[in-house]
Amino acid sequence: MKLFKLLVPVWIILLLAACSSTDEVQKKTFFLWSPDVTGSIEQLKEVQKTQKVRQGIADTGENIAYLYDAELYVAVHSYLNFVPADERPKAIEVISKELLDRKRETEQAYQDSSNKYHAAFNAQNKYISVTQSLIAKYEKILESKK
Repeated sequence: MKLFKLLVPVWIILLLAACSSTDEVQKKTFFLWSPDVTGSIEQLKEVQKTQKVRQGIADTGENIAYLYDAELYVAVHSYLNFVPADERPKAIEVISKELLDRKRETEQAYQDSSNKYHAAFNAQNKYISVTQSLIAKYEKILESKK
């Protein structure tokens, strides 16, 4: 009976330790989880190459831009998970500025073009290239945190 009384607290401690480590694994797994849109982007790029009509090319490009934006969203939110709470407001301010800069650069690319079709195409390409740069920036930061 004494042995049982001694072992019960040990079992409880081991059980609690196992539960907390499972929670940590679950939290880490959740925070590392993110959808992978790379395959969809590559597929759409291939579809875009075969498009013959300008509107189809533009629509496919727009979908590619949306997927890159989704990829950026995931990268930024993953990054923010690693930023200490007291530093998050500053980090969010920097991200907001980067997004405004992307908007301005996209608008400038549109305005710098000679005709409407080229304007939309150039703006779309600028949006995608700036978004890709931001994704690379945040993925590089995340890699350094691992």
